[in-house]
Amino acid sequence: MKNVASLLLLLILISSCGNKSELEKKPVSRNVIILLDLSDRILLENQIARDKSTINAIFQTYLNSIKDTIVAYDKEFNRISDKFSVRIAYQKNIPYDKQHFENILQFDFARKDANNAKFILQEFPKQLSTELDNLYNAAKFSDNSKDYHGADIWKFFSEDLDNLISDDDNSINYLFIITDGYLYFENYKENIKQTNRRPDMQFLSELRNKNWEEKFDKEDWGLIPLNKQFPNLKVCVLEIAPNDFWNEFDLLKKVWSKWLTEMGIDRNNIYFSKSENTEVTTSLVKKVLR
Repeated sequence: MKNVASLLLLLILISSCGNKSELEKKPVSRNVIILLDLSDRILLENQIARDKSTINAIFQTYLNSIKDTIVAYDKEFNRISDKFSVRIAYQKNIPYDKQHFENILQFDFARKDANNAKFILQEFPKQLSTELDNLYNAAKFSDNSKDYHGADIWKFFSEDLDNLISDDDNSINYLFIITDGYLYFENYKENIKQTNRRPDMQFLSELRNKNWEEKFDKEDWGLIPLNKQFPNLKVCVLEIAPNDFWNEFDLLKKVWSKWLTEMGIDRNNIYFSKSENTEVTTSLVKKVLR
Protein backbone atom coordinates (compact mmCIF):
# COMPACT_ATOMS: atom_id res chain seq x y z
CA MET A 1 0.00 0.00 0.00
CA LYS A 2 2.86 2.30 0.88
CA ASN A 3 4.48 1.58 -2.49
CA VAL A 4 1.22 2.40 -4.33
CA ALA A 5 0.89 5.71 -2.47
CA SER A 6 4.49 6.60 -3.29
CA LEU A 7 3.91 5.81 -6.96
CA LEU A 8 0.78 8.00 -7.09
CA LEU A 9 2.68 10.87 -5.49
CA LEU A 10 5.48 10.49 -8.03
CA LEU A 11 3.00 10.54 -10.92
CA ILE A 12 1.36 13.71 -9.55
CA LEU A 13 4.75 15.41 -9.26
CA ILE A 14 5.72 14.40 -12.79
CA SER A 15 2.38 15.63 -14.12
CA SER A 16 2.65 18.99 -12.37
CA CYS A 17 6.21 19.46 -13.62
CA GLY A 18 5.08 18.60 -17.14
CA ASN A 19 2.26 21.14 -17.03
CA LYS A 20 4.66 23.79 -15.74
CA SER A 21 7.11 22.92 -18.49
CA GLU A 22 4.37 23.28 -21.10
CA LEU A 23 3.44 26.73 -19.82
CA GLU A 24 7.08 27.80 -19.85
CA LYS A 25 7.23 27.08 -23.57
CA LYS A 26 6.51 29.82 -26.07
CA PRO A 27 3.13 29.22 -27.73
CA VAL A 28 3.01 28.49 -31.44
CA SER A 29 2.93 31.75 -33.39
CA ARG A 30 0.15 31.90 -35.98
CA ASN A 31 0.34 34.27 -38.91
CA VAL A 32 -3.02 34.70 -40.67
CA ILE A 33 -3.10 36.42 -44.06
CA ILE A 34 -6.29 37.12 -46.02
CA LEU A 35 -5.86 37.93 -49.71
CA LEU A 36 -8.79 39.66 -51.42
CA ASP A 37 -9.71 39.49 -55.09
CA LEU A 38 -11.68 42.72 -55.63
CA SER A 39 -12.17 42.36 -59.37
CA ASP A 40 -15.59 42.35 -61.05
CA ARG A 41 -16.55 39.25 -59.04
CA ILE A 42 -17.79 41.63 -56.33
CA LEU A 43 -20.60 42.67 -58.71
CA LEU A 44 -22.28 39.29 -58.26
CA GLU A 45 -25.41 39.35 -56.15
CA ASN A 46 -24.65 39.22 -52.39
CA GLN A 47 -20.93 38.62 -53.10
CA ILE A 48 -19.73 41.52 -50.96
CA ALA A 49 -21.87 40.36 -48.05
CA ARG A 50 -20.50 36.82 -48.43
CA ASP A 51 -16.93 38.13 -48.58
CA LYS A 52 -17.35 40.11 -45.38
CA SER A 53 -19.06 37.17 -43.67
CA THR A 54 -16.13 34.92 -44.65
CA ILE A 55 -13.55 37.43 -43.43
CA ASN A 56 -15.43 37.79 -40.16
CA ALA A 57 -15.54 34.00 -39.71
CA ILE A 58 -11.77 33.80 -40.20
CA PHE A 59 -11.09 36.66 -37.84
CA GLN A 60 -13.47 35.57 -35.07
CA THR A 61 -12.16 32.00 -35.11
CA TYR A 62 -8.61 33.34 -34.95
CA LEU A 63 -9.42 35.91 -32.25
CA ASN A 64 -11.05 33.26 -30.04
CA SER A 65 -7.94 31.10 -30.31
CA ILE A 66 -5.78 34.08 -29.30
CA LYS A 67 -7.96 34.65 -26.25
CA ASP A 68 -7.55 30.98 -25.32
CA THR A 69 -3.77 31.34 -25.59
CA ILE A 70 -3.79 34.48 -23.44
CA VAL A 71 -5.79 32.70 -20.74
CA ALA A 72 -3.55 29.62 -20.92
CA TYR A 73 -0.44 31.77 -20.46
CA ASP A 74 -1.93 33.86 -17.67
CA LYS A 75 -2.02 37.09 -19.69
CA GLU A 76 1.73 37.04 -20.35
CA PHE A 77 1.48 38.94 -23.64
CA ASN A 78 5.22 38.86 -24.25
CA ARG A 79 4.93 35.15 -25.04
CA ILE A 80 2.47 35.76 -27.89
CA SER A 81 3.70 36.74 -31.37
CA ASP A 82 0.64 36.19 -33.57
CA LYS A 83 0.00 38.33 -36.65
CA PHE A 84 -3.06 39.10 -38.77
CA SER A 85 -3.27 40.99 -42.06
CA VAL A 86 -5.65 41.66 -44.92
CA ARG A 87 -4.00 42.10 -48.31
CA ILE A 88 -5.52 43.20 -51.61
CA ALA A 89 -4.40 41.58 -54.86
CA TYR A 90 -2.94 44.09 -57.30
CA GLN A 91 -5.29 45.59 -59.90
CA LYS A 92 -4.64 48.26 -62.50
CA ASN A 93 -6.31 51.66 -62.19
CA ILE A 94 -8.12 51.20 -58.88
CA PRO A 95 -9.63 54.47 -57.54
CA TYR A 96 -8.69 53.89 -53.90
CA ASP A 97 -5.53 53.72 -51.80
CA LYS A 98 -4.70 50.01 -51.51
CA GLN A 99 -1.80 50.64 -49.11
CA HIS A 100 -4.00 52.66 -46.75
CA PHE A 101 -6.42 49.79 -46.23
CA GLU A 102 -3.66 47.21 -45.87
CA ASN A 103 -1.98 49.35 -43.19
CA ILE A 104 -5.07 49.58 -41.00
CA LEU A 105 -6.39 46.06 -41.59
CA GLN A 106 -3.58 44.32 -39.71
CA PHE A 107 -2.16 43.76 -36.26
CA ASP A 108 0.95 42.27 -34.75
CA PHE A 109 1.67 41.14 -31.19
CA ALA A 110 5.31 42.14 -31.74
CA ARG A 111 4.69 45.13 -29.47
CA LYS A 112 4.95 43.39 -26.12
CA ASP A 113 2.67 45.50 -23.96
CA ALA A 114 -0.82 45.32 -22.53
CA ASN A 115 -2.06 48.38 -24.44
CA ASN A 116 -1.33 46.73 -27.79
CA ALA A 117 -3.09 43.57 -26.63
CA LYS A 118 -6.06 45.64 -25.45
CA PHE A 119 -6.27 47.33 -28.86
CA ILE A 120 -6.16 43.98 -30.67
CA LEU A 121 -8.78 42.36 -28.46
CA GLN A 122 -11.17 45.29 -28.00
CA GLU A 123 -10.68 47.94 -30.67
CA PHE A 124 -9.43 46.11 -33.75
CA PRO A 125 -12.63 44.04 -34.27
CA LYS A 126 -14.61 47.29 -34.58
CA GLN A 127 -11.96 48.81 -36.82
CA LEU A 128 -11.99 45.74 -39.04
CA SER A 129 -15.75 45.92 -39.52
CA THR A 130 -15.76 49.66 -40.29
CA GLU A 131 -12.82 49.58 -42.66
CA LEU A 132 -14.06 46.54 -44.55
CA ASP A 133 -17.26 48.48 -45.25
CA ASN A 134 -15.17 51.41 -46.45
CA LEU A 135 -12.95 49.17 -48.57
CA TYR A 136 -15.77 47.38 -50.36
CA ASN A 137 -17.65 50.64 -50.91
CA ALA A 138 -14.54 52.00 -52.59
CA ALA A 139 -13.79 48.78 -54.48
CA LYS A 140 -17.27 48.69 -56.06
CA PHE A 141 -16.76 51.85 -58.09
CA SER A 142 -18.84 50.78 -61.10
CA ASP A 143 -21.68 48.42 -62.02
CA ASN A 144 -20.02 47.66 -65.35
CA SER A 145 -17.67 44.67 -65.26
CA LYS A 146 -15.66 46.13 -68.15
CA ASP A 147 -14.43 48.89 -65.82
CA TYR A 148 -12.56 46.38 -63.65
CA HIS A 149 -9.15 44.88 -64.28
CA GLY A 150 -8.23 41.40 -63.09
CA ALA A 151 -6.81 40.74 -59.63
CA ASP A 152 -3.19 39.63 -59.98
CA ILE A 153 -2.92 36.76 -57.50
CA TRP A 154 0.05 35.31 -59.41
CA LYS A 155 1.93 38.57 -58.76
CA PHE A 156 1.12 38.37 -55.04
CA PHE A 157 2.75 34.94 -54.78
CA SER A 158 5.67 36.06 -56.93
CA GLU A 159 6.48 39.39 -55.25
CA ASP A 160 4.67 39.87 -51.94
CA LEU A 161 4.15 36.63 -50.04
CA ASP A 162 7.84 36.18 -49.12
CA ASN A 163 7.72 39.36 -47.04
CA LEU A 164 4.61 38.28 -45.14
CA ILE A 165 5.64 34.75 -44.19
CA SER A 166 7.04 33.89 -40.77
CA ASP A 167 9.74 31.29 -41.28
CA ASP A 168 10.84 30.37 -37.75
CA ASP A 169 10.22 26.83 -36.55
CA ASN A 170 7.61 27.91 -34.01
CA SER A 171 5.31 29.58 -36.57
CA ILE A 172 2.43 28.41 -38.75
CA ASN A 173 1.32 30.54 -41.69
CA TYR A 174 -2.24 30.56 -43.01
CA LEU A 175 -3.25 32.15 -46.33
CA PHE A 176 -6.96 32.54 -46.99
CA ILE A 177 -7.64 33.60 -50.59
CA ILE A 178 -11.09 35.03 -51.26
CA THR A 179 -11.59 34.76 -55.01
CA ASP A 180 -13.87 33.25 -57.65
CA GLY A 181 -10.99 30.90 -58.48
CA TYR A 182 -10.10 32.38 -61.87
CA LEU A 183 -6.83 34.15 -62.61
CA TYR A 184 -7.29 36.56 -65.51
CA PHE A 185 -5.32 39.78 -65.91
CA GLU A 186 -3.59 41.92 -68.46
CA ASN A 187 -0.08 42.45 -67.09
CA TYR A 188 1.83 39.68 -68.86
CA LYS A 189 2.69 40.25 -72.50
CA GLU A 190 5.34 37.55 -72.91
CA ASN A 191 4.99 35.24 -75.88
CA ILE A 192 4.20 31.98 -74.12
CA LYS A 193 1.86 30.43 -76.67
CA GLN A 194 4.28 27.56 -77.33
CA THR A 195 3.78 26.22 -73.80
CA ASN A 196 0.78 25.00 -71.84
CA ARG A 197 1.79 27.03 -68.80
CA ARG A 198 0.53 30.57 -68.24
CA PRO A 199 0.33 33.14 -65.40
CA ASP A 200 -3.46 33.19 -65.95
CA MET A 201 -6.16 30.62 -66.76
CA GLN A 202 -6.85 31.33 -70.42
CA PHE A 203 -6.06 27.66 -71.10
CA LEU A 204 -9.20 26.37 -69.34
CA SER A 205 -11.21 26.21 -72.57
CA GLU A 206 -8.78 23.52 -73.77
CA LEU A 207 -9.73 21.29 -70.84
CA ARG A 208 -13.51 21.47 -70.73
CA ASN A 209 -14.03 17.95 -72.09
CA LYS A 210 -14.42 14.38 -70.86
CA ASN A 211 -10.71 13.57 -71.04
CA TRP A 212 -9.63 16.78 -69.31
CA GLU A 213 -7.74 15.16 -66.43
CA GLU A 214 -5.63 12.89 -68.65
CA LYS A 215 -4.93 15.80 -71.01
CA PHE A 216 -4.03 18.08 -68.08
CA ASP A 217 -1.45 15.65 -66.70
CA LYS A 218 -0.05 14.32 -69.98
CA GLU A 219 0.39 17.70 -71.67
CA ASP A 220 1.47 19.58 -68.53
CA TRP A 221 -1.22 22.26 -68.49
CA GLY A 222 -1.34 24.77 -65.67
CA LEU A 223 -0.02 27.99 -64.22
CA ILE A 224 3.62 28.96 -64.67
CA PRO A 225 5.46 27.66 -61.59
CA LEU A 226 7.28 30.16 -59.42
CA ASN A 227 10.80 29.71 -58.14
CA LYS A 228 9.43 29.90 -54.59
CA GLN A 229 9.03 27.46 -51.73
CA PHE A 230 6.45 27.91 -48.96
CA PRO A 231 6.51 24.61 -47.03
CA ASN A 232 5.28 26.22 -43.80
CA LEU A 233 2.03 27.47 -45.32
CA LYS A 234 -1.59 26.37 -45.28
CA VAL A 235 -3.72 27.72 -48.13
CA CYS A 236 -7.49 27.95 -48.18
CA VAL A 237 -9.17 29.15 -51.41
CA LEU A 238 -12.65 30.39 -50.55
CA GLU A 239 -15.68 31.73 -52.43
CA ILE A 240 -14.86 29.82 -55.63
CA ALA A 241 -17.61 30.43 -58.21
CA PRO A 242 -17.12 27.88 -61.02
CA ASN A 243 -18.65 28.54 -64.42
CA ASP A 244 -21.48 26.29 -65.57
CA PHE A 245 -19.44 23.42 -66.96
CA TRP A 246 -19.83 19.93 -65.54
CA ASN A 247 -16.16 19.55 -64.51
CA GLU A 248 -15.33 23.18 -63.68
CA PHE A 249 -14.90 23.01 -59.89
CA ASP A 250 -12.71 19.89 -60.13
CA LEU A 251 -10.72 21.54 -62.92
CA LEU A 252 -10.10 24.69 -60.87
CA LYS A 253 -9.03 22.64 -57.86
CA LYS A 254 -6.65 20.65 -60.05
CA VAL A 255 -5.02 23.80 -61.45
CA TRP A 256 -4.66 25.43 -58.04
CA SER A 257 -3.38 22.24 -56.36
CA LYS A 258 -0.72 21.66 -59.00
CA TRP A 259 0.53 25.23 -58.77
CA LEU A 260 0.57 25.32 -54.97
CA THR A 261 2.25 21.94 -54.50
CA GLU A 262 4.96 23.02 -56.96
CA MET A 263 5.76 25.73 -54.41
CA GLY A 264 6.36 23.14 -51.71
CA ILE A 265 2.95 23.39 -50.06
CA ASP A 266 1.75 20.06 -48.68
CA ARG A 267 -1.34 18.81 -50.54
CA ASN A 268 -2.95 18.08 -47.17
CA ASN A 269 -2.62 21.78 -46.32
CA ILE A 270 -4.63 22.97 -49.34
CA TYR A 271 -8.38 23.52 -48.99
CA PHE A 272 -11.18 24.71 -51.28
CA SER A 273 -14.72 25.97 -50.79
CA LYS A 274 -17.42 27.09 -53.23
CA SER A 275 -19.30 30.36 -52.94
CA GLU A 276 -22.55 28.74 -51.87
CA ASN A 277 -23.06 28.15 -48.18
CA THR A 278 -21.59 30.40 -45.48
CA GLU A 279 -22.03 27.65 -42.88
CA VAL A 280 -19.88 25.26 -44.92
CA THR A 281 -17.24 27.96 -45.34
CA THR A 282 -17.27 28.77 -41.61
CA SER A 283 -16.90 25.08 -40.78
CA LEU A 284 -13.91 24.80 -43.13
CA VAL A 285 -12.28 27.88 -41.61
CA LYS A 286 -12.61 26.40 -38.12
CA LYS A 287 -11.12 23.12 -39.37
CA VAL A 288 -8.12 24.88 -40.89
CA LEU A 289 -7.47 27.12 -37.86
CA ARG A 290 -8.13 24.48 -35.21
